[in-house]
Amino acid sequence: MIGPSHLHNHSEAVVSTQSTGVTKVMLAADALLANGYVLGPVGTALIGLISSTYNKPVIVCCETYKFSERVQTDSILYNELADPDSMLKTLNEEDTPVSNWRDCPNTRLVNLVYDTTPPALVSIVITEIAELPCTSAPVVLRRGAVKM
Repeated sequence: MIGPSHLHNHSEAVVSTQSTGVTKVMLAADALLANGYVLGPVGTALIGLISSTYNKPVIVCCETYKFSERVQTDSILYNELADPDSMLKTLNEEDTPVSNWRDCPNTRLVNLVYDTTPPALVSIVITEIAELPCTSAPVVLRRGAVKM
């Protein structure tokens, strides 16, 4: 499989553990956006989708200081880019089919750092103040603004 090694490892782990008695999936978030979307490392949305498909609850751990007033529904418009060559590394350092991508005209590799997980895939968000649904992000943001 060609792609970021952590994406390959995460998705492989989720798929392989579905048959071994996994009862829930816990994810860390880089941010919880005001519209309830979870911003996390690339592969997080895939893990959430696979887990939801197998009816496993997806629990996101996120401190309230990571709650953001920003609204985002995809990971294309606002994202960070990592080194595209880091996607091409295999476990045994062999060449991949696209290792010579720089020699091909009009070819660009894009290595995104983050993706967004829709709130429909998240069962609950655990914070230091409470266990909340994703849709409670605006309430927590308002509560923080009142305290300031």
